[in-house]
Amino acid sequence: MKNTEEIGENIRLLRHRRGMSQEQLALIAGINTSYIGQIERGEKF
Repeated sequence: MKNTEEIGENIRLLRHRRGMSQEQLALIAGINTSYIGQIERGEKF
């Protein structure tokens, strides 16, 4: 697994453990929801 994929997977796991949606995380982080999805899939970093 690539580093960006590992980071994305870790973000997704932590988000799930905290019971957060991508929308909630995006709001807190101040970024677009679709960008969160791209990060979690390892497409962006």
